[in-house]
Amino acid sequence: MSDLQAKLGDGLTKIQGSLQQGKQKLHTAQEVGQLRKTGAEASAKRLELIVGLGEEVYSLIRKGEFVPAHLSRMAEEIQVQDTAIFQVNRTIEELNRKNTDGGYSCSCGAPVSSADKFCGSCGKPVVIPKQNNEQYTLQCRTCSEMIPSGSEYCGCCGNKTA
Repeated sequence: MSDLQAKLGDGLTKIQGSLQQGKQKLHTAQEVGQLRKTGAEASAKRLELIVGLGEEVYSLIRKGEFVPAHLSRMAEEIQVQDTAIFQVNRTIEELNRKNTDGGYSCSCGAPVSSADKFCGSCGKPVVIPKQNNEQYTLQCRTCSEMIPSGSEYCGCCGNKTA
């Protein structure tokens, strides 16, 4: 009988040891997970700060307030890409306008026709803007893109026009 109790005691001790090891591993895994999360948050914040710094330097270079030669070349390459992105987006907008009946769209972006009273996507009343065929354009001093004369800021580079 005592032999049976000894075997049961040994078995229970082994089970308790295994449970304790499992708890320890779980605790370690949770701690590692928390540390990884903290590290990922710090990395994301760092990236956000670096991007903000880069955007600020880029803005200063575009305005001519900060002009180191090696950064100016990089800024010129970025400006070429900005212009390409702007032109592609403008072409997409024009194509979308051509594909809709009359070229109108709701404030939500869904295409609507002049016969529609309400938007089929969001349900807002359709407001057809009055057409102004006389739209004078001027050239942006910073990026040379043509912009409407009444604009305060360039749609391509974001710099103030006046």
